[in-house]
Amino acid sequence: MAYDPSMFEARRRGLMENYSTTGAANLYSNFRTRQLGNRNLADLRQDFEKAAPRVVAAYGERNLNAPNIKSGAFARAMKEFAQNRIKQESRAQQDLAQGDQQFNLGMAQLGSGYKSSLADLEADKAREIEQTAADLMRLRSGY
Repeated sequence: MAYDPSMFEARRRGLMENYSTTGAANLYSNFRTRQLGNRNLADLRQDFEKAAPRVVAAYGERNLNAPNIKSGAFARAMKEFAQNRIKQESRAQQDLAQGDQQFNLGMAQLGSGYKSSLADLEADKAREIEQTAADLMRLRSGY
């Protein structure tokens, strides 16, 4: 059996192509996820900015918010409104960060799998070269 490097080269190209296409697909998926997450975060901020004047006006209509009036109900409502905004924005930012972490993990796993498969391919290639050399030595020695 003669050593044929074309088989190994074809397998190596296949591994590289799979690594490249999967990596590109993962990168595009992460881009789309970040784009959507940033859009949702911007919408959330905009919704809170639009809601704030309505909340203040609602307390003013009930005479709980005016220049000379210090209403505990209004202060409590504003505190809760601000805390709710902070909590929701924080969760949206955490979701974005977790998406990035998942992408990084996926890319690390993809790279590790590629390196492992390439190492296996090189080991197979070395074994075939060794076997071919042993076969040639047997032929030369007459066994």
